[in-house]
This record gives sequence, structure tokens and C-alpha cells, in this order.
Amino acid sequence: LSSTLRATGIGDVRTGLKGTILRTPARGFGLGLSLDVTFPTGTRSALLGEAGATYAPQVLLEYRFGGGIETALNLGYYVRPDVTVGSVTLADSLTLRGAARLPFGPRKQGAVMIEADGSVGVIDGSQRPLMLRGGARWRFANGMLVGLYAGGAVMHAFGLPAAAGTLTVGWAPPGRPGREV
Repeated sequence: LSSTLRATGIGDVRTGLKGTILRTPARGFGLGLSLDVTFPTGTRSALLGEAGATYAPQVLLEYRFGGGIETALNLGYYVRPDVTVGSVTLADSLTLRGAARLPFGPRKQGAVMIEADGSVGVIDGSQRPLMLRGGARWRFANGMLVGLYAGGAVMHAFGLPAAAGTLTVGWAPPGRPGREV
């Protein structure tokens, strides 16, 4: 199997919608819904795509504490075509994502974040992957954002890296000091 895999490639195309049901005030609860859909455009034999379209509806919960501390919990269901790769069967699963953001700095321009991402397959013998990530992000006065994140699998599963890192660079319109835009 490894002789047919490529080192790089483009996977399935994904699009999504996200909406707010209950807007989060400066403190308190927020509620939203999202739906991600993928289309089978990647090369399946190179493990760059699914056997068909996938759908991932989620309920998005958020709570904001004083001082800019934020937590989030996403609960969802991942609908995908059943596929067997070697001795592993991949099928629909319940998904769970949680995160916390702790701001720091004189104007709260920095933040430390931790995330957990896992799922439970709905068929017998399904894998139960769990990945943890942590990192920091800095927001400059001109709107530039720079983040560095690292993490890895706590509960291993097919296709999940043992360790991974990400460097992000972005821009968001500058807002009032200490307030996210």
C-alpha cells in the first residue's frame, strides 16, 4: 500500500456554513450551528479523499468568562461512506471538540490555547481517536496574527498523526485594544 501513496496532494474540497442562534455577550453563553460538506475530489487510492460526499452537522456551544477567558464545545455527527482500509473500517461517528483560550499581555494581545478533538465510531470495533493540541497566538496592533501550535494523538487511530505542528499567519481588522474582532 505505501508504494501507491504520494508525499503531497490535494484532498477533497470542503465548504461549510455557520450560524449564530444565541449571540455571546461579553460574559455568558452562546449557541450556534454549523454544517461542513466535502465533495470527493481527492484521489482515494492515495488516501487523499473519501469514497463519496461527507456531511458534518454540529452544535456549537460557547461560554465567556470575565477577563477574556473563553471556552467552546462542539458536538456533532460525521456522515461518511463506509470504507475498509486494511483491517480498519471507517464509518459514521459522533464528534466532540473542546477548546479553551486564555488571554495575556497588557492589552490581551496574546493568548494561550488548548484543544481536544475526538470521535466515537457508531459501528462495532470502530476506532476512538483523541488528539490534543496546545499553542499560543499573538495579535499585533496592525492586525497581523501569528500562532504556533503543537499536539498529537493521545488515543491513536488510522490517519491520525502521532505528532503535528502548525504555524499560522493571518490578518484581521484591528479593533479596540483587548477586544477580539
